[in-house]
Amino acid sequence: MNSLLETLVAISKLEALETLSKDQIDISALTESIIHDVEKIYQQKHITLTTHLHKDIFKKAHTSCSIIIKNILDNAYKFTPE
Repeated sequence: MNSLLETLVAISKLEALETLSKDQIDISALTESIIHDVEKIYQQKHITLTTHLHKDIFKKAHTSCSIIIKNILDNAYKFTPE
């Protein structure tokens, strides 16, 4: 239940960000950085992350789009068996 509330709060924050300015962000570098941060947690559960990211993928977005990437990786971790 706590995870659901955290997700709802995150979605609410993202919706509020629609009015904020957006910058060109290297989505591939951001994703690689986040994956690097969570790899140790995945290893504890004996899960190997395999990625096929293209380099230099730029998108005009707010820097908090990392919340979305982290949420996807968090869900993958939670719902992948050891």
